[in-house]
Formats: sequence, C-alpha cells, structure tokens
Amino acid sequence: MDLSIRTFREEDAAAVNALLDWAWFPPRSQAGWRWLLAGCGDEPGWILEDDQGVCGFAGNFRQRLHAGRETLHAATGHSLVVLPRARGGSRRILEVYRDQAGGMSTFHLNANALSAPIYRKFGYVPFPPGAADAKLVWHTRRSDLVIEKLAWKLTPDGSKRSREWFAGRRYRVASSSLRRTPEIRVLEGADALDAMERLFRAAVDEGQVLAARDAAALAWRLSDPDATLAPLLLGWFDGEDLKAWTMAQVSKTCQLDAPTLEIIDLLSLDEVRARALPALVEALRRLCGPMGCARLRLNLVTEDVLPLLAQTDGAVVRRRHAHGHARLREAEALRTWRPTPFDGDQGFTQRPAPVRA
Repeated sequence: MDLSIRTFREEDAAAVNALLDWAWFPPRSQAGWRWLLAGCGDEPGWILEDDQGVCGFAGNFRQRLHAGRETLHAATGHSLVVLPRARGGSRRILEVYRDQAGGMSTFHLNANALSAPIYRKFGYVPFPPGAADAKLVWHTRRSDLVIEKLAWKLTPDGSKRSREWFAGRRYRVASSSLRRTPEIRVLEGADALDAMERLFRAAVDEGQVLAARDAAALAWRLSDPDATLAPLLLGWFDGEDLKAWTMAQVSKTCQLDAPTLEIIDLLSLDEVRARALPALVEALRRLCGPMGCARLRLNLVTEDVLPLLAQTDGAVVRRRHAHGHARLREAEALRTWRPTPFDGDQGFTQRPAPVRA
C-alpha cells in the first residue's frame, strides 16, 4: 500500500476529527482549527494518506524559546494518530516531524504509554532529565473517584459512546478559599496580562529559558473557541509586584472520567520559587474540590520543582513511562530549560469539560 505525506490544511479538519475521535482524542470545531492554525506557525502538521484516504495525522506547534538574548525556534508535536492499516505510517510521519525545515529542536511532552517507546527509536531522549516519567496528583473529591471507577466498571468496553458522567457542573471559583493567603490573587483582565508579560521578561533576564509568554501569546492561548471555561490564573504577589503565577484548566479526559483541574503552567522568579510555587499549588488544591474537580494534576514536572511540590498536602508522585521526549539542537542554550505543560501541547489539546449554562 502506497503512503503519501503532505501538509495539513484547514479543509482536512473533518477527516482529522474522525481520526481523533477514533483515538479518543477531542475533536475540534472548524473555528477551533482556524484558531490553532493561526497560532501554530507555518507548518501546522502533516496528513498521511493511502488509496482509501486520510489514515494518519501529526500536529505541529512551532514556538519561540527565549534563552537570554537568543530567540530559538522549536516545535512540539501533538495529536499523533495513525490507523492500523497504514503499516509503517508512524515511522514516515515521525521522520518528517523530526527532520522538519529549519533544523529546529523538536519535542513531545505528553506521550502515552504506547507512543513513548516509539520516540526513542527516532533519536529522542527522555526529557526533562531526571523527571521525564514523573507526574503529580492531588485527590480532592474522593466520592467522585469512586463514581468514576464505577462508571468504568459499568462500561466494560470503555465505549466512547457512553453518556457523559459528571455533567452539568458550573466550576465556579470560590475566591473565599484564598483569604488565608493574601499574597495569592486571581489574575483577570488586560492589566493581568501586562503584569504576566513583565514577569516573563524579568524571568528571561535572570537567565531562565522560556517559551513565549508575552501578552499577545497569552491572549491567544486564552482565546480558544472550543474552550468551555477560561483557564484559571492565580498570581503570587510580593506587595504589588507579581513574582509568580500558575495557569490551570478544567478538563475531562473522556465521558467516563471525573473532571480534573490540570496545571498548565507554573512560572516564578528564582528568588521566590521555593515559597511561591508550593503556595500556588496549595491554593489550586483548595479551590479544586469546591469547583467540582475530583483531582488536581501536573503532568510534567522538572527535577528541581518536583521536591518542592511533592511536600505539599496530599501530593502523590507517580512514576511510570516517560511522558516527555526531546531532540535539542541547541543543547547548551537549552540546558537550563524548565518546561511546563504550557510548553508542550496540553494547553490546547485538553478535552473541555461540559458545563451547565
């Protein structure tokens, strides 16, 4: 069977949505694809075709990495799906992704247990070093976790056609939970984006390697038309100065799973990291249950941040397969890079939680 590869176009959206649905990945609306195409750079991904039509897809998200005065370009893969009939298709499409024009660093920070071994065959190494297999979970509504387990037992084939469990929640933020920590505030509005950009630039100036988090990049991230809820943004302040922030998003992996509050980003200045990051995560944990989420989760963590967060109340460290893999062309410039899920695909590939109007 002959396989061909070409660049993804907006008119491929319906065919790719069918692939995503087959793989239990969330499909996008036409507006959602248009939004993603507008922000992912000039090579949005690749379509794999055979004589029966579209049989594979690999998304590609190009972004700027700021390392001191250098601006590097790198790409993260997302939504890799290849149908079983396309033998050798995964190899073909990953070779194109790995060797894409520009010779840029490429990485994937959200691999599942099936895809993780594949990346190593293409020269990728577990990343970030020392913590590529780690994730952190805090359970906040144990009754929901019991019901989630029951839902899977009642649906033994894991049918994606199951009814939506845990539907109809509003996910309101109980700001009163933050009164005990006056240094933590909800970030809202254009002024918040400006303050976040100032913190991003200050962090780059002190030597941190960061994907673009200027106001324009953040505004685009927050404007996903398929999102049912805006991300939750919390800031850690020293007086009136924003010194750290976190971004979290409510998601539901599938119809059977309980809602989860996913930590998408954690950024702080070096001088306050040991105090600010645990405080922000603890604030998210306190908000999580009353919001209607069964767990708080951080799917990607670096070796230096892991011990800071592992000591917070209720933290469970899970180490299984490597979630992150990278081929860094500028290894020296990127050696201090501390990626978060924001730097990968998790900020724009989560399945939105259905909400009650």
